[in-house]
Formats: sequence, structure tokens, C-alpha cells
Amino acid sequence: LFVLVWDVENECNPSHTWDGTDYKNEKLEYWLKYASFFGGDSPILVVQNKVDTESQESNSIPEPERKKLQATFPTITDFWQCSAKTGYNFDELSYFIAETFEKNDILRQDLIERELPTDWIKVRERVRAEQAKADGQKQITVDIFKAWCKEADTEKAWQTILSFFHDTGVLYYQEVYFSGTIILNQAWAIEAVYQVLDKKKGHYKILQQKQGQLDYTWLCKIWKTNTDGERELFIDFMLSTQLCFERTKQYTPLKDRTFVVPQLLKANKPDYIATYISKQALNKKHTIDYPFLPTTFIHQFIIQAKNFAGIKDMWQSGIYLAYAGAYAVVEADYKRSQIIIHHNPNDNELKKAILEELKAIGNNTAIQSGEGKEEGFARFLKGKKHIQTSNPKNLMNKHIQQALKHLENANTSGYFEEM
Repeated sequence: LFVLVWDVENECNPSHTWDGTDYKNEKLEYWLKYASFFGGDSPILVVQNKVDTESQESNSIPEPERKKLQATFPTITDFWQCSAKTGYNFDELSYFIAETFEKNDILRQDLIERELPTDWIKVRERVRAEQAKADGQKQITVDIFKAWCKEADTEKAWQTILSFFHDTGVLYYQEVYFSGTIILNQAWAIEAVYQVLDKKKGHYKILQQKQGQLDYTWLCKIWKTNTDGERELFIDFMLSTQLCFERTKQYTPLKDRTFVVPQLLKANKPDYIATYISKQALNKKHTIDYPFLPTTFIHQFIIQAKNFAGIKDMWQSGIYLAYAGAYAVVEADYKRSQIIIHHNPNDNELKKAILEELKAIGNNTAIQSGEGKEEGFARFLKGKKHIQTSNPKNLMNKHIQQALKHLENANTSGYFEEM
């Protein structure tokens, strides 16, 4: 269930200022498209906030406009008003949300009517008991989780239970990250990640000037009071949720690792990209239209294509790819909701790989390799394996693709997009 909160003031103004920092306001329709893009058939509850007085209560969405929105976005379940300031309608809203879970067919079938084994419930209760403690553990090892499963007489099913708990938001776990650590307190981890992307922090502008590059020195400045183990967990959390990518090899010690946050890359396309397009004869343009194109879409593509480009050839809405004599430019046009691929008409293999990666991102799935069949950049690189490169980083990190299998239910990448 998506609870989409809006207010009249931000709907009418293009931006707002908070604590000395300006933030762009997106319209209600933008966020409805956003929720529909990421949520699919998930129901949406539209809640108008800042209804602090009776006069403000009359500034609701007119009935004809509500019907129009519900026709465009059929997953809208209802429209509500409330006030975070006065508490108006909060109890009624809480009741309605609970009622929605009981009456909505999708939610009821997926959650309410799904019977869980009693031993699974015991494990979940053990997890929640730890989460409820004021001094509870923020993270645990897999061995501790297995011990909890053993206490509930279901040790053999620990992997299935752990995966289910991750998918349903009980905890957070990615097998290829965290060195076997499970995050129990997700709010603690999310708050830590938010510190990197907080525009009010002094380091934010510096990181922008550094093209979003993070190294150990900056991790220590941002997470001053944390241990190296916690810093590594936080950065792995960012990697697993596609908020950054790594430029160093796997198993590199934390003090030598470097990372890049795509949303802190240079804002505009460098002028010299036009020269690249001309020099490499990238005079063929392939355009893909999307009903909605969030900024996270091209950021995910940049992460997948990171080993085809240097930092200087990346920007927030695009990337210049170069590998073993093959070249292309991929960029987003947000006004037209388009992805544009500039390529050489004789370079069909790279174009095919790009299209396969874009399709996988659009389907919110990872490129799968099975039964000897490879797709996307993995297939392209395999075809070029006979070409020796001087840069050992030109190997696709398979773990990034695997991480797409289990994006966090709360859609952290979306959570941070506008911050």
C-alpha cells in the first residue's frame, strides 16, 4: 500500500525552502506516476496533509478531478485529509489503512490470507522482540538468525525464512553484501545513508564538486561516530539499493575502496560529448519512449554500465560508453520521457546489449544468465573476451546484477531521489 501525502501549498509552488535549502516540488500527478511505476498494481491512498483549519478542509480535490485521477490511476483506493499539526483525522486514517488491508483483494491475498507456519511466526516474533528493545541489536549475524530458527524448531528452513522476511520488510539482508550481516534496524541504516545525501550537510556540495566520489576519508567524515564495520555495512547498504557503485575491485580493504553516487555526478552533459559523437560516427539515434521516466532509471543504467566509462564521461542523466572499439552515448530526456541511444550503425552488438539492460531495468529485473545463455553487457563482454585491455576494472561486477533481485520493499532508491 502506497500512502501518497501531498498538500496544497507545495502543489501550487514550484519549490520550497527548508532550513535554508531549496527543494523542487513535484506535482501530485508526478508522484502518482512514480507510485504506479514502482508499485505496479499496489493500491494507492492519496492523503492531503496540512488541513489544519476548517477553511483548509474545503481545499480538497474536487470530485470531478478525483474521478479523473482514478480513471488514470485505477489503483487509487480513496482520498483522505488530515493534519500532522493538529492530529485531525489521524485515528480515522489509521483505521482506514487497517481496513484496506482486510478488504483490498491484492493485499488480502498477498498478506492477510497467506498462512504462515507457526514456527516461522515464532522466528518473526523473536526478531520483532529484538527490534522493540530500546537497546536492541541493530544488526545480527546469520549464525544468530540460524540459532533463532533452531529455537523455533525450523533450522533447516532458515534461508527460506530469511528471504521471506527480507521480501516482506521484516528485516534487510543481501547475501552478496554485508559479510553475512542482517540489518534488524532498517531506520538506523536508512538514516545513516541519508546523511550522505542530505543537502544541508557541509559535505554535500563538496561531494558534488568531486563528481559524487566517496573514499574512506569521506566515509569517516560523514559517519564520524561509527566503527569501520558499521561504515562498511552502510556503504554495502547503498550498493545493494543502487544508490552508489564501486570503482574498486571486490575484496579491496575498506580504506582503499572508492565509490560514486550517480545523483551527485555533474548535472549537465559535457560539451565534448558532441565531439565524441561526431568523431566515433555515432550518427544513428535510437529512441525509447516511456510513460514515465524517473531519474533512478538512468542511474541504474549508469551503475550497470560503469565499467564502460570513466567518471568524466558520466553525468546525472547520461553516459558515454567505450569498450574495445565499440562506442555509444545513452542519455535520458526527462521532458519527453525518453531514453536516447547514439550509436554507430555498424555497432549492433553494443546497441543490443544496451537495449537488453534497459529492458531489464524497465521490468525491474536483473539480467539472468542460465543454460549457457547470457544477455546484456555480460554477453557483450564475453564476445569481446579475446581483446586484452589494460584496465582490469573492465569486468562487470556480477554482484550488482544479482542485487537487483531483491530491492528493498520500501524502495530506498526512490525514497532518496528527491532529497
